[in-house]
Amino acid sequence: MTGLELFEREMRARGCTEPQIKSKAVAIALDIISQNKNKYFEDIRGIEKEIQSLRGEIACYRSEVEHQKSLYEYEKKRLDECCAKQKEFFDDEYNKISEYVKAFYLALEDMETPEQRDALKTAQMFVNSVEINSKYDNTAFIDGLAAILSRGQGAELRELRKVEREVKRKAKRI
Repeated sequence: MTGLELFEREMRARGCTEPQIKSKAVAIALDIISQNKNKYFEDIRGIEKEIQSLRGEIACYRSEVEHQKSLYEYEKKRLDECCAKQKEFFDDEYNKISEYVKAFYLALEDMETPEQRDALKTAQMFVNSVEINSKYDNTAFIDGLAAILSRGQGAELRELRKVEREVKRKAKRI
């Protein structure tokens, strides 16, 4: 324990307050009494400078913490909004699909024969599994759906055309 620490302890024991104990006058008085040429005063001045420097660092850290906190709050708000939009979208889609499924089951119940019900189920499975990326895919889709719904009892159709265009084109030639 240093002489300054012993002196501070004795001052506390005699009823001095912390501001009185930490005053520069005490350090100067100790330097004079011990004839140490400002040793205690310089120690206190160095500690005060270090404290001031640390306060500056703390202020910088607080500023950075506040900045990071505001960034976090902004991103959280943005993420919450995005989640709310996605939830709304998926809820809407779920409701649409639920309504369709209910209507599908009602349609199945209204079918007169098991064959009709099977054809509708097969058609739904076909619609769910086919991906249409071109007009040729669409033509194949229509052919396939027609074959499913007719249970293959209709005449095989090789090509689908818009009749209206054919009539207009032939009419222009006449």
